[in-house]
Amino acid sequence: MSGKLDQSLDEIMKDTKPTRGRGGRTRVQRTASGKTTTVAPVGGVAKKTKTPRGPKVATAPAVRPPMTGESKIIVNGLPEDVNEAQIKDYFSKTIGFVKRAMLTYGPNGRSRGIATIVFSNPGSASKAAQELNGVKVDNRAMKIEVIVDAKSVPAPPAPKTLGDRIS
Repeated sequence: MSGKLDQSLDEIMKDTKPTRGRGGRTRVQRTASGKTTTVAPVGGVAKKTKTPRGPKVATAPAVRPPMTGESKIIVNGLPEDVNEAQIKDYFSKTIGFVKRAMLTYGPNGRSRGIATIVFSNPGSASKAAQELNGVKVDNRAMKIEVIVDAKSVPAPPAPKTLGDRIS
Protein backbone atom coordinates (compact mmCIF):
# COMPACT_ATOMS: atom_id res chain seq x y z
CA MET A 1 0.00 0.00 0.00
CA SER A 2 2.78 2.43 0.86
CA GLY A 3 4.27 1.70 -2.56
CA LYS A 4 1.37 3.44 -4.27
CA LEU A 5 1.70 6.52 -2.13
CA ASP A 6 5.14 7.13 -3.60
CA GLN A 7 3.89 6.87 -7.22
CA SER A 8 2.30 9.60 -9.29
CA LEU A 9 -1.34 9.36 -10.27
CA ASP A 10 -0.43 8.62 -13.90
CA GLU A 11 1.67 5.61 -12.87
CA ILE A 12 -1.10 4.24 -10.65
CA MET A 13 -3.66 4.57 -13.45
CA LYS A 14 -1.31 2.83 -15.89
CA ASP A 15 -0.82 -0.15 -13.56
CA THR A 16 -4.52 -0.76 -12.77
CA LYS A 17 -6.74 -2.82 -15.09
CA PRO A 18 -9.53 -0.93 -16.85
CA THR A 19 -13.01 -1.58 -15.44
CA ARG A 20 -16.14 -2.23 -17.42
CA GLY A 21 -18.56 0.66 -17.44
CA ARG A 22 -20.15 2.13 -14.40
CA GLY A 23 -20.79 -1.01 -12.40
CA GLY A 24 -17.18 -2.01 -11.98
CA ARG A 25 -15.77 -5.46 -12.67
CA THR A 26 -17.97 -8.43 -13.45
CA ARG A 27 -17.08 -11.86 -12.17
CA VAL A 28 -17.53 -15.14 -13.96
CA GLN A 29 -18.49 -18.15 -11.88
CA ARG A 30 -18.43 -21.79 -12.94
CA THR A 31 -21.32 -24.04 -11.94
CA ALA A 32 -21.17 -27.74 -11.11
CA SER A 33 -22.20 -28.64 -14.66
CA GLY A 34 -19.25 -26.72 -16.09
CA LYS A 35 -21.27 -23.77 -17.47
CA THR A 36 -20.08 -20.25 -16.80
CA THR A 37 -22.48 -17.63 -15.46
CA THR A 38 -21.98 -13.96 -14.88
CA VAL A 39 -22.41 -12.89 -11.27
CA ALA A 40 -23.43 -9.37 -10.37
CA PRO A 41 -20.94 -7.42 -8.26
CA VAL A 42 -21.53 -7.20 -4.52
CA GLY A 43 -24.38 -4.79 -3.92
CA GLY A 44 -25.50 -5.12 -7.55
CA VAL A 45 -29.07 -5.32 -8.73
CA ALA A 46 -30.56 -8.60 -9.85
CA LYS A 47 -32.33 -8.43 -13.19
CA LYS A 48 -35.99 -9.28 -13.15
CA THR A 49 -37.76 -10.48 -16.26
CA LYS A 50 -41.21 -9.24 -17.07
CA THR A 51 -44.05 -11.66 -17.43
CA PRO A 52 -45.76 -11.45 -20.82
CA ARG A 53 -49.14 -9.81 -20.73
CA GLY A 54 -52.13 -11.43 -22.29
CA PRO A 55 -54.66 -9.68 -24.50
CA LYS A 56 -56.78 -7.06 -22.79
CA VAL A 57 -60.18 -8.25 -21.71
CA ALA A 58 -63.02 -5.90 -22.56
CA THR A 59 -65.00 -4.85 -19.53
CA ALA A 60 -68.72 -4.27 -19.46
CA PRO A 61 -69.79 -0.63 -19.82
CA ALA A 62 -70.38 1.19 -16.57
CA VAL A 63 -73.93 1.11 -15.35
CA ARG A 64 -75.32 4.23 -13.77
CA PRO A 65 -75.81 3.59 -10.07
CA PRO A 66 -79.11 4.49 -8.44
CA MET A 67 -79.32 8.06 -7.19
CA THR A 68 -78.21 7.91 -3.57
CA GLY A 69 -76.16 10.20 -1.42
CA GLU A 70 -75.67 13.91 -1.73
CA SER A 71 -75.81 16.45 -4.54
CA LYS A 72 -73.90 19.70 -5.00
CA ILE A 73 -74.35 23.06 -6.71
CA ILE A 74 -72.24 26.18 -7.17
CA VAL A 75 -74.09 29.49 -6.99
CA ASN A 76 -72.56 32.60 -8.59
CA GLY A 77 -73.81 36.19 -8.38
CA LEU A 78 -74.56 36.41 -4.66
CA PRO A 79 -74.22 39.75 -2.81
CA GLU A 80 -70.99 40.30 -0.86
CA ASP A 81 -72.77 40.78 2.48
CA VAL A 82 -74.56 37.40 2.46
CA ASN A 83 -73.18 34.84 4.92
CA GLU A 84 -73.27 31.03 4.99
CA ALA A 85 -76.09 30.87 7.55
CA GLN A 86 -78.36 33.00 5.32
CA ILE A 87 -77.59 30.82 2.28
CA LYS A 88 -78.24 27.62 4.20
CA ASP A 89 -81.52 28.99 5.58
CA TYR A 90 -82.80 30.19 2.18
CA PHE A 91 -81.96 27.00 0.26
CA SER A 92 -83.31 24.79 3.08
CA LYS A 93 -86.68 26.57 2.89
CA THR A 94 -86.97 26.69 -0.90
CA ILE A 95 -85.33 23.42 -2.02
CA GLY A 96 -84.66 21.00 0.82
CA PHE A 97 -82.25 20.08 3.61
CA VAL A 98 -78.80 21.64 3.12
CA LYS A 99 -75.90 19.61 4.47
CA ARG A 100 -73.21 22.31 3.95
CA ALA A 101 -72.96 25.83 2.57
CA MET A 102 -69.49 27.27 1.90
CA LEU A 103 -68.74 30.77 0.65
CA THR A 104 -65.62 31.61 -1.34
CA TYR A 105 -63.58 34.53 -0.03
CA GLY A 106 -60.98 36.65 -1.81
CA PRO A 107 -57.47 37.49 -0.57
CA ASN A 108 -58.75 40.56 1.28
CA GLY A 109 -61.34 38.54 3.22
CA ARG A 110 -64.39 39.76 1.29
CA SER A 111 -66.90 37.37 -0.20
CA ARG A 112 -66.60 36.75 -3.94
CA GLY A 113 -70.33 36.03 -4.21
CA ILE A 114 -69.74 32.35 -4.96
CA ALA A 115 -71.15 29.59 -2.75
CA THR A 116 -70.90 25.81 -2.86
CA ILE A 117 -74.00 24.13 -1.45
CA VAL A 118 -74.26 20.42 -0.64
CA PHE A 119 -77.72 18.89 -0.31
CA SER A 120 -78.40 15.57 1.41
CA ASN A 121 -81.06 14.62 -1.17
CA PRO A 122 -79.65 13.59 -4.59
CA GLY A 123 -82.42 15.31 -6.56
CA SER A 124 -82.19 18.65 -4.75
CA ALA A 125 -79.35 20.04 -6.87
CA SER A 126 -81.22 19.63 -10.13
CA LYS A 127 -84.37 21.05 -8.52
CA ALA A 128 -82.42 24.12 -7.36
CA ALA A 129 -80.95 24.64 -10.83
CA GLN A 130 -84.39 24.45 -12.47
CA GLU A 131 -86.22 26.67 -9.99
CA LEU A 132 -83.62 29.26 -8.93
CA ASN A 133 -81.27 29.69 -11.90
CA GLY A 134 -81.60 33.30 -13.08
CA VAL A 135 -83.45 34.52 -9.98
CA LYS A 136 -82.35 38.10 -9.20
CA VAL A 137 -80.86 39.00 -5.83
CA ASP A 138 -80.17 42.76 -5.47
CA ASN A 139 -80.72 43.09 -9.24
CA ARG A 140 -78.04 40.47 -10.01
CA ALA A 141 -79.07 37.13 -11.50
CA MET A 142 -77.92 34.01 -9.68
CA LYS A 143 -76.20 31.45 -11.86
CA ILE A 144 -76.53 27.89 -10.55
CA GLU A 145 -74.33 25.06 -11.80
CA VAL A 146 -74.92 21.43 -10.83
CA ILE A 147 -71.76 19.56 -9.89
CA VAL A 148 -71.88 15.89 -10.88
CA ASP A 149 -69.68 13.12 -9.46
CA ALA A 150 -67.83 10.99 -11.99
CA LYS A 151 -69.58 7.92 -10.56
CA SER A 152 -73.01 9.15 -11.59
CA VAL A 153 -72.11 10.10 -15.17
CA PRO A 154 -73.20 7.45 -17.69
CA ALA A 155 -70.51 5.77 -19.73
CA PRO A 156 -70.01 7.16 -23.24
CA PRO A 157 -71.54 5.08 -26.05
CA ALA A 158 -69.27 2.70 -27.92
CA PRO A 159 -67.75 4.29 -31.04
CA LYS A 160 -69.14 3.27 -34.41
CA THR A 161 -67.00 1.13 -36.67
CA LEU A 162 -65.81 2.42 -40.01
CA GLY A 163 -68.31 0.21 -41.82
CA ASP A 164 -71.20 1.79 -39.89
CA ARG A 165 -70.02 5.30 -40.77
CA ILE A 166 -69.94 4.83 -44.53
CA SER A 167 -73.14 5.94 -46.21
